[in-house]
Amino acid sequence: MVISSHGARVVDGTQAAIEVLLAVVDAVGKRVAVIVDNGFRRDSDVVKAMAPGTSAVFIGRATLYDTAVGGGVGVARAITLFTEEVDRVLALRGRPGIAGLNRDFVVLPPAMQRDGADSRKS
Repeated sequence: MVISSHGARVVDGTQAAIEVLLAVVDAVGKRVAVIVDNGFRRDSDVVKAMAPGTSAVFIGRATLYDTAVGGGVGVARAITLFTEEVDRVLALRGRPGIAGLNRDFVVLPPAMQRDGADSRKS
């Protein structure tokens, strides 16, 4: 299952994929692999998206830019950078790897939390 809100970015009030990720992972459990795509650009956002048990996070934009600039070598470099940055975030959080994360790592701003969702609509 892929969670994405890319096509909805032009629709006012649409939730970001990260906002519904926990609920989706809870609903499908281990029965379905969950992949998330939402324009992730930062290593810490990738780690947050992986924390609740997501199987993969798409990082297409970074690799697209690097393909345009450096071809295959650029893509390889982008993936290496993301891997190094994710490892750094995990180390800073005292986690040995993605498997050491849990949903407590996902802290959304108050406006994005379920209880505070209405505050975005005003």
